[in-house]
Amino acid sequence: MAEEHNGLILITGATGTGKTTSMAAILNSINEQRDIHIIHRICASAQTRHLQPARDGRRFRYLSSGLRAALRQAPKLILVGEIRDRETIEIMLTAAGTGHLAFSSLHTIDTGQTINRILGMFETNEQPQIHNRLADTIRWIVSQRLLPKVGNGRWRPWRCAHQPAGARPHHQGRIRGQNLLQRG
Repeated sequence: MAEEHNGLILITGATGTGKTTSMAAILNSINEQRDIHIIHRICASAQTRHLQPARDGRRFRYLSSGLRAALRQAPKLILVGEIRDRETIEIMLTAAGTGHLAFSSLHTIDTGQTINRILGMFETNEQPQIHNRLADTIRWIVSQRLLPKVGNGRWRPWRCAHQPAGARPHHQGRIRGQNLLQRG
């Protein structure tokens, strides 16, 4: 994931499954590999060299306003802690579609539910266009769950859906053909 240069990467799972920790680990890896401008909203445990809320230090009342301003700064990577509304996913899809790498999390338990949640934020007549935008921009969907260990504690298996750049036409057809939506 840290080798991606554009597109949308979503980390999904229930509360407390380590989504923010996973995003912080990926960002740390990116910062170790290359020197890029990163715009972030939250990243509780990232120890990175170049994370900044905005070049000019401004704070915004609404996340959508801050994201639009961030896109004008030409960052290579944008991190939004969680996608909660239509406007945020629209901006993230635009960023991913215009050459930025966009990271975020979503409270869903698998790939199918993730796609359905995003589509559910839009009117029915808009969903075919959103299908196409998702097919063009999604690079990874990582679904995390914590499972009980034998004895004590919990462990985190990962379930990933990856769309590498060279294989996009095949996967785009799967997303556009709604196979992900039907299988979950």
